[in-house]
Amino acid sequence: MKFSLKLTLAAVCLLALCLSLCGYLLVRRNTEDALALAIRQNAELFAQAAQQLEQTAKTKGIDLLKMQQVVSASQNDSEAETARAVALSRENGLIYVQALTLAAQEQADGFRGAQGFAIFLENGSWIYSNMPKKIDLQSQNRAMSLQNGEYLLAENQDGGISMLLGGRLMLPGEAGSLLMAFDVTPIFASRQSQLRSLRSITAVVLAFAAIAAALFARRFTRPLVSLEQASRRMADGDYDCSAGVCSDDEIGALSQSFERMSGAVKQNVDRLQQEVRKREEFIAALSHELKTPMTSMVGYAALLRSGEQPEDTRRAAADAIWRETRRLESLSGELIGLVGLRAEPPSMQSVELHKLFYSLQKTLPPLPAGVKLRATTDGPATVRGNLTLLDDLLRNLVLNAVHACGEEGEIEIGYIRKGKTVELFVRDNGCGMPPQELERITEPFYMVDKSRSRASNGSGLGLAICSQIAALHQSKLRFESEPGKGTTVRLCLQAAQEVTKDAL
Repeated sequence: MKFSLKLTLAAVCLLALCLSLCGYLLVRRNTEDALALAIRQNAELFAQAAQQLEQTAKTKGIDLLKMQQVVSASQNDSEAETARAVALSRENGLIYVQALTLAAQEQADGFRGAQGFAIFLENGSWIYSNMPKKIDLQSQNRAMSLQNGEYLLAENQDGGISMLLGGRLMLPGEAGSLLMAFDVTPIFASRQSQLRSLRSITAVVLAFAAIAAALFARRFTRPLVSLEQASRRMADGDYDCSAGVCSDDEIGALSQSFERMSGAVKQNVDRLQQEVRKREEFIAALSHELKTPMTSMVGYAALLRSGEQPEDTRRAAADAIWRETRRLESLSGELIGLVGLRAEPPSMQSVELHKLFYSLQKTLPPLPAGVKLRATTDGPATVRGNLTLLDDLLRNLVLNAVHACGEEGEIEIGYIRKGKTVELFVRDNGCGMPPQELERITEPFYMVDKSRSRASNGSGLGLAICSQIAALHQSKLRFESEPGKGTTVRLCLQAAQEVTKDAL
């Protein structure tokens, strides 16, 4: 399921829940208010009816209590007197009931707000009732126990709702009860009507809300679709793809992060491709460097095995084999040194540059007679580094400068203090290099002038080793060269912190 559809369904479900809950609570509140109003109005009518019936009973009825006292007193008389008193009591009782019934009938027309009412005595005998037949007797019997202020909702046989109110009725000589019924069907019919309207309105609102939510969700998720399409293109190898999302919200921030990720991936892929290319070139150059002397050695060895050769021929062949063997030995040593630099970081200590220059003079081979080497210093200086590696770096740079100068030339080595760094430099006035060659001269086996490098037994690994040594010192070789005017190589090293007596 798409995210836009999930968003639409979530919004519609939330809206449906809110509308249904709010609508139900509103309808319930309206119904409760209407029912409370009906209870107050019906209670007032009930109180008025009870008062009128009590008043009518007092004016037209006969006191039953007095009748009972007459019957009790007559029990001490003769049987004839007693029988006469009982007969009188029955006659008066019938007259009382008839009078109360007539009073109730007279009041019935005045209770216009009620469906009907009933009067019964405390012993449960009914005196009068004009309750409609749709109100079943079971509900009326349950309502006989109601006290003043209590009510009972009864469902009629025709589906309507009646409210039954009951309470005490003070009759002359005996307590009775009054039961009245009121029709509250319109209240619950209104409730059902409101619920139906609520369902209809909710359905219409949800339909429009679903359409609006779908449109908004599609608009809001459009940037995500663009990001998803861009990620697919990037997965297929198009690292220059762009999502093209510009906004100041979270999706815009996500798009910017995606752009940065795409750029980082492109840089990493380019770097990996460059590393692969360099490795392939390295293997090809190494194969060529190994093949050339080995071909020569195989050829001269085959010449020596072919039979007796003149002394000069044998000596020339042996010299060639020895020379190529030394060349392979030197090449293998340089390769081992280059691999060793990449495998294990060297230890660093404080190196005094004047000691470094002194060590360099001891390790340099004799220079050609026409080449002059001089040192330029900027006072005492101490750097953080490895003495052996820095000596090897300067030695390779000076030898490269000697090869560039030829039989005559000037080479200058020195350093300049620059705040917390010290810049070493090696400058010559040799043949120089074109600008396009400067980016690749530190690659293994890369040689600008291959013929001159071959003549001097160069392998093209010297500057690669120097570049690796500079990287181990958290620095980088910088070349400044111009054809016919010479070359300058610079290297910035971190100055070592001087230890003072106060620090000790």
